[in-house]
Amino acid sequence: MKVDTHFRNPRKGGALITVIILCTVLLLIIASLLKSAHNAKLINHRQALWLEAKNAAESAVEYGLADLARRLNEHASLPRNEMAPGVRPLTLPASASTFLNYGHVSVSDVKVVGGPVNAATVRYIDPDDVANAFDPLKGTTPVIREIEIYGTAKATSPHRGGDVTAYCMERLQVRDSALFSHAIFYNMDLEFSPGPTMDITGPVHTNNDLYMSAKRKLYFHASLTAAGKVYRETKTSPGSEQGGDIYAHDSSSNWVDWPADRDSNYPDWEGYAANRWDGNVQTAVHSVRQLNPAGLPPYIPDDPGTTADERRNYGYSLIEPQLGTSIAFDKDTKGELVESQKFSARAGLIIRVTGITQPDGWKLFRYQTPDPNSPVSTQPTGNNLPVRDNSTGLPVEIEIPQTPELRDIIVNEAYSEDASGVQSGLYDRREGSKVPEDGKKHLVIIDIEKLRKTLDDHVGGYASSHDGKAAWGGNYEPEKHFNGLIYVEMPLVTPRGSVSHTSRADKIRVSKKKYALFLKNGMDVPNPSWNPANGREAGFTIATNGPVYVHGHYNSDGNEGTGSSSNPDAKPSDKAEVPAAIIGDAITVLSKNFDKKKSKLAPGVATFNEVSAALVAGQAVSIPGTDHSSGGVHNFPRLLESWHGRKLRYRGSMVALYESEVNDEPMWLNGLFKSWYGAPERDFGFHQFFNAANFPPGTPYVRDLRRVDFRDLTKQEYETAIANLSY
Repeated sequence: MKVDTHFRNPRKGGALITVIILCTVLLLIIASLLKSAHNAKLINHRQALWLEAKNAAESAVEYGLADLARRLNEHASLPRNEMAPGVRPLTLPASASTFLNYGHVSVSDVKVVGGPVNAATVRYIDPDDVANAFDPLKGTTPVIREIEIYGTAKATSPHRGGDVTAYCMERLQVRDSALFSHAIFYNMDLEFSPGPTMDITGPVHTNNDLYMSAKRKLYFHASLTAAGKVYRETKTSPGSEQGGDIYAHDSSSNWVDWPADRDSNYPDWEGYAANRWDGNVQTAVHSVRQLNPAGLPPYIPDDPGTTADERRNYGYSLIEPQLGTSIAFDKDTKGELVESQKFSARAGLIIRVTGITQPDGWKLFRYQTPDPNSPVSTQPTGNNLPVRDNSTGLPVEIEIPQTPELRDIIVNEAYSEDASGVQSGLYDRREGSKVPEDGKKHLVIIDIEKLRKTLDDHVGGYASSHDGKAAWGGNYEPEKHFNGLIYVEMPLVTPRGSVSHTSRADKIRVSKKKYALFLKNGMDVPNPSWNPANGREAGFTIATNGPVYVHGHYNSDGNEGTGSSSNPDAKPSDKAEVPAAIIGDAITVLSKNFDKKKSKLAPGVATFNEVSAALVAGQAVSIPGTDHSSGGVHNFPRLLESWHGRKLRYRGSMVALYESEVNDEPMWLNGLFKSWYGAPERDFGFHQFFNAANFPPGTPYVRDLRRVDFRDLTKQEYETAIANLSY
């Protein structure tokens, strides 16, 4: 037997095993890499899905916010359950299917849910808080409501890994700020060009551009905001200014000068203004927005370079009479919201001027309300608004009979003159400077002191200083019906109730040029003690759609040694100074020396005069490159006397909400105005009452909307929030 003595080489077997092991390891590594790549692909795919879902959820929330902003701009207020299921929930429009139909988004799974409209709170925006440095409402006390909007969206995929759902929430803050929270508020271009030194002690805002110049010095003690641009020049003479100094505060209340070459034309104006004044000077580039009453579109000025009338003077709507909201009148109304916001809808007493004869040239009305024992609410958000006729949309009126006492309070005075001058009425030399006929004014004269006595000094709701019930008659009991706000309705060029429509695009209806309201003996204004005692606002507001002439001291003691441009007089407690407002087409202040019978002659010499009231009025519009001037904010209270060396003390809040439609004559800088006016020593200031949010009845509010929070939510956070919504 032959034995095989040849053995295999062990190294060859070991090499084979090594190769097998290496191949196995390599395969495992490749498999791991492939798996990692696959997982990374899945992760990236899911991340992409999440981004798609997140973007879709955010888009839903943004649409909800836009729809909510639209509702808030059409309605003065919304009920808490506005967006509750079965009421008016937020829903995505049909166009959303096209807008969101991209990638992997499941359009049917995109949802938006509106939360409750939270109760209003009043909050002071502290200008010294660094967090409020760039808040355009700093220094004011707005009424704030917050509303949360929730959104969810799902992105689907046929690949392994399943669907991805994103959730988010955004909070909208609705801030309603009283117009009188500002020392100066303009809905149009705002112009400063004072001769003497001028101090502005409260917040200043314009919804358009700001033009600034000073002959001596101009100081801004609080915030200055413009929704447009700011220019260091006069509007009528672009590129030129008076050469004086202008100062504004920084965050430490230090005065910081304003170089003449620094305005919105400066290359880095945004950063320059922010750093120099720490947010106290802001314009559109700092995200300052227009502030408008709800429902009113922005003011649009006329373009003087065209023959067309591009003007949209929507703010004037607020001083119009009630025009109705029925289909028959839909051409002449700006909508139900605007109708309810007008001063004519919120007054506790309406004086309708029907002619100029005396005593039959006016009638008195009050409105029927759901609660006959309470007056009309002075705000359109109130609970006792006028009952409206279903067919016309006009408030249901209850006429108040004229009495001898009322005819003694309200007197019509037709304009007349002879060779010696004006015999009755008043001649406005500014209005007659170009068209003499426009200077003639029929007057509706209200004796404020006699009116006060019939309201404040009463027994059982009637005047004790007159003939008991005969003062008001049986249809008007002041304790039940007077709310501190009176509206005087002047005759319209296009009569109320007429279906004929003005050709104006803004649908404004103006009063006749010859009619004006004349307030006299106004040192003590009505302020019945039973109004604040019943939870109503203290103070007195009088509004009209015509011009107003204020004769003598108003809501003040007329003593130059008491009070100041911001602090009230130390009057006796029973006739103490109160929050007050005067509202009209234009407001002219006349000193006690003004003599109506000499009003067509050379202006008389004024004497010291003191007015304490917010003023809401129109302005003429300055036209660049012409002598057509508004006169600037320092001429906002119009004057018709020679005031040289005499002081005009004014404390209040100056609001130019619209262009004047009746007294619309400008200042005319060619020297013509010197024949009817001489500048006073201006002692103008922001009233302490308004700085403390103590406003007169019917104070209008402007609305600011801002986003204050956005967050991505987990599924659990979203479901918990939705489940806990309480409408």
